[in-house]
Amino acid sequence: MESHPRICRRALLSPSQQIQVLIAKKYWSQGIGREVTELLMRVAFDGLKAASVVAIVDPNNKASLSLIKGLGFAHVSTKQSDRWDNGHYVFECKAGVL
Repeated sequence: MESHPRICRRALLSPSQQIQVLIAKKYWSQGIGREVTELLMRVAFDGLKAASVVAIVDPNNKASLSLIKGLGFAHVSTKQSDRWDNGHYVFECKAGVL
């Protein structure tokens, strides 16, 4: 039986129009995150007629910050999340596009 890699670990468009995308590390820097994010934006704007979309990214992830900036997102806020990882709370950067 052929094995299929799990390239995209998460592709989420929440009811509040928040986008979260998680690509397996092996597939970083191949444009997959951009494609998935653009698809979710099209679903939000064209399919759901959303007025705006918010992306949630790790503020230390320079590639993700660059990607969302290139897609027209602007920084909204950075805050400590409720998520605990490796002995500390994870911070989230929120960015929006109209």
